[in-house]
Amino acid sequence: MTLGTSSPPGSIVPGKIGEMQIPPSDLEASLVQGDRSAINYLVALAEEHLKNARVIRSIAVELLNRIEPEQARRERLQADTAYNNLDMRFRRSARLLVELLETPDLPRKDEELADLICVRKPSVPALRVYVHDLRTSLSRAGLEGVVKCRRGQGYFIQSEDIERILDRVG
Repeated sequence: MTLGTSSPPGSIVPGKIGEMQIPPSDLEASLVQGDRSAINYLVALAEEHLKNARVIRSIAVELLNRIEPEQARRERLQADTAYNNLDMRFRRSARLLVELLETPDLPRKDEELADLICVRKPSVPALRVYVHDLRTSLSRAGLEGVVKCRRGQGYFIQSEDIERILDRVG
């Protein structure tokens, strides 16, 4: 595995990947010895950059809404259709459904969905209320168990359930 510079395969060299700083040269030794500190460092680094990616995505969506208001209006209509046809308590539950349908089979973490769904301040407890409302509404429509949760990875909808959901939602 080569990181940062061109080196013989199987070696890890301190340096940068894009703008991410790679840990010091003892990384390779710690991996060989089974030390988890290097792994923990890389996971923490990935999480930090994921937070930045969420902020960048939110800004990009806001800009898209300003540049292409027609696209934003179509998306809102999709969520409004689901909201009305499924008799949901919250519009954000319908927005959550639209978001999960856009990325089938891909678990989405609580924090990421909260950033996208919650209006003013991302809130995981609020997101869980929307997930409960969505699941309840889908169950009333005969679509029980289509919003899945993989522990530690997040919520998702399987691709084979999409057609059934779209048929019922309208």
